[in-house]
Amino acid sequence: QLKKHLVDSTAIVVENAPLFAAQEVFFASMSDTVSLHARIYGGLSVYLGVGFAYSTGRDFLKEKLHIVEKSESIQTAYDALYTSAFAAAYSIPLYLFSGASDTKEITLGTLGRGIIGFLNGAPQGYMLDVCRDLTGIQTCTRTSYPSFLREKSFRTKQFFALGLLCTSLVALSSIYTLSEDKSLSLESIVVQE
Repeated sequence: QLKKHLVDSTAIVVENAPLFAAQEVFFASMSDTVSLHARIYGGLSVYLGVGFAYSTGRDFLKEKLHIVEKSESIQTAYDALYTSAFAAAYSIPLYLFSGASDTKEITLGTLGRGIIGFLNGAPQGYMLDVCRDLTGIQTCTRTSYPSFLREKSFRTKQFFALGLLCTSLVALSSIYTLSEDKSLSLESIVVQE
């Protein structure tokens, strides 16, 4: 259960951190520092229980609604709706805790997270299913999952999982490099007393 939680949480953070960072700095006009704090606090909260709530709720509803037995298009729609609702509900406390105080900024951030949650729900759900397969937790039965990857050894699948993590980190770094706010520094990240 702990391994599944860690894999699910990592899949969530790896997949959505670059998308939400881009939305925060380019759409909601958050400073790089507030956005990075949101990514750090968001990531920590995913590992401290939000990821468990998200993936457990997703799995529970999928089972109750018999989504697993349905077509991939039904799974895609389900993941989009579930992720949108979860992301929007979670965003307000996250932004307040991250230092956002402007109502417009929080509203745009929440709206953006809901929209991105909808658009990103399918890839997020797919990422969870794939990462579970890559780490040996659960076989991915989606028809779109490449058979060449399904048949790889566990060691090879672990390298693919590591590649996903590295790609996410590069994308996240690129977003903050491209933003207009150049005030992000190590000193601005560390909470000063």
